[in-house]
Amino acid sequence: MMQPKQVFLILVLIYSLSAFGLKGQSLPRLDSLEHVLGNQQGEERVQTLNQLVYEYGLLNLESAKKYADEAYNLSIRVDNDTLRVESMIYYGNALATAARFDDAFDILNKAEARAASMGYEKQLADAYNQIARTYYYKEDLPKAWEYFNKSAQIRFKLGDEQQIAASYNNFALIELRQGNFEEAKDYLEKAYTTYMAAGIKERAASLQNNLANLFMAKGEYEKALSYLEESKVTFQSIGKNYELASVEQNLAIVYSNLNRYEEALNAALLSLALRRNQGNPDRLVSSLNTLGFIYYQKEEFLPSLRILQEAESLLEKVVNPELCYEVTFNLSQTQKALGDLDQAYLSLSKALLLKDSVNVFKREQALSELKAKVEIEEFQRDIANLMATSESQQKSILWLSIILILIVIFLLSLSLVGFRLKKSKDRATRLNQELIESYRLIEQQNKQVSELSKEKDYFLRIVAHDMGNQLANIHGLLQIIRMENELENKAGGVSLQYFDRLQQITNNLILMVRKVLDVRNLEQAILTLDPAEFEVVELVGDVVYSYNETAAEKEIELSFHTEKPRIRMLSDKQFLAQSVDNLVSNAIKFSPRGKKVEVFLRENDNQLTIEVHDQGPGITSADKRRLFLKYQRLSASPTGNESSTGLGLSIVKRYVDLMGGKVSQENRAEEGCVFRIVVPLRVEMSTEKTT
Repeated sequence: MMQPKQVFLILVLIYSLSAFGLKGQSLPRLDSLEHVLGNQQGEERVQTLNQLVYEYGLLNLESAKKYADEAYNLSIRVDNDTLRVESMIYYGNALATAARFDDAFDILNKAEARAASMGYEKQLADAYNQIARTYYYKEDLPKAWEYFNKSAQIRFKLGDEQQIAASYNNFALIELRQGNFEEAKDYLEKAYTTYMAAGIKERAASLQNNLANLFMAKGEYEKALSYLEESKVTFQSIGKNYELASVEQNLAIVYSNLNRYEEALNAALLSLALRRNQGNPDRLVSSLNTLGFIYYQKEEFLPSLRILQEAESLLEKVVNPELCYEVTFNLSQTQKALGDLDQAYLSLSKALLLKDSVNVFKREQALSELKAKVEIEEFQRDIANLMATSESQQKSILWLSIILILIVIFLLSLSLVGFRLKKSKDRATRLNQELIESYRLIEQQNKQVSELSKEKDYFLRIVAHDMGNQLANIHGLLQIIRMENELENKAGGVSLQYFDRLQQITNNLILMVRKVLDVRNLEQAILTLDPAEFEVVELVGDVVYSYNETAAEKEIELSFHTEKPRIRMLSDKQFLAQSVDNLVSNAIKFSPRGKKVEVFLRENDNQLTIEVHDQGPGITSADKRRLFLKYQRLSASPTGNESSTGLGLSIVKRYVDLMGGKVSQENRAEEGCVFRIVVPLRVEMSTEKTT
């Protein structure tokens, strides 16, 4: 049975969050703006032109460019430099929405430079904000966060509550993309409170709708319902049908998940009625998809088929590939329920292709192939039209020649037809050559991608295989040396401890390489949890004591504390050891000379808690948002010129998540910070996608 996908609800929320305009206002109607434009002059006209640029940026880039050019030139004529910068920002937004990122960055960087040089703080904040959105559309989250933060700092300084609320909304957008629901909820609630304090009810109601989307994505439909009902009342009272349509669609989804199908159907029908004349293909198709799905839930398959077929007919105008996949998949399920298995199979095949295209590289390749296919079809239609036109003209002229019995006209007509036939033939030949070149280019690109994929796979197998062999050799040699030392009584207690630790390290490395080298893991790009029972106090103690010499070199006092001498645990031994190893290594690396690093281990309520305390510089509020992301080098630097890749904490989070636990950080009251791992004592088999 079909269910609304959580990932789809998250994308709906992300879309609604990212749809906040540069000034946090709702989308006005295009016809109203164009009507008002006819009676405006000067600066007032520039402002309306900018609004039209924003609106058409969602629908038609060519129209957006036309209004942007007029706004920019008019701002120069009226000698208003702030409006000139704003016009550049609005057009940059339109380019980013159309995925023309390089062009967007070019004009937005110019707007940023001009605003900075002229001291226009508000416009500089807006430029930073739009640069951040462009990075966000490119899925470069660290850069997006960096520029959102720059924008927010200026907006907080200026004290504009509406812009501050919009910044909170932007931070929620980043947190949501990283799967941090609680952090996203906190920011949305701050944005809501700020809008209410500023008396901007429309934006506050939009935030209620977004909060509802967040709870829908988490499956907490009763909480979502309360937010939606309040939001609906507000939008009805101020007559905002555009936003009301979104609320009604969300109500339909919530009601259907609460098995209140009649209420769901009424809300979906109202959402569709409101969106039919709003001119946004994505939102119209989204409403059709929701309505078709609810009919399917009610087992009214014929209305479901009719609605979903209408949605499918509009997919060529839809930008969101996830929405295209949802419509096509739901259509396949409805066709299957009606017994039309052939059509269901075709629709399901399309759905699977659409889902694959969500990946950035595959999406670009699919769009390229689709463009080539469209051009081929256009060429074929042109050829057919030319041939049909030529045949029709030939018959008409021949018939006229017979009726008039005029040899001269007949001969001239034949000459004319022959000339046009030759032109048609020449054009057909040229178009066919272009078709052949297009097919050849597509085949060549596909071959190159396939070869690159094979080379990458082969290289990975060689590296992992050779690395595993070398580690196995080291492990074997250590065993031989240890036995010889024992037989000759040459190895004292300390040396044997070093051998034990070296053997444990190489054993762990061999196990990790085998995980990478496993055929299933290599082909599917996954990490797999390997639960086994082990003594956790001994394991953590070995990891801590292995850093005694490293700590001593920096005169750092390293200690390990445990409440119980023995604790049995069922989990992945290598993942836990590597997580603790990374935290202890970081604590020593970033602690000044002569400080303390303490490791605490305790067990309570079937959970294991490991804390690493240091006396380093702590974590700044700016760094906290990037703490567990890959390749993030924070403000603090290693105190002993040690190297740092920026990967350690992201690896800890990956392993702890896989073990079903959580990793967190907090600054200590006196100095330094605490990193805390909390994992269950017993876990089940788990697998995680790493791509």
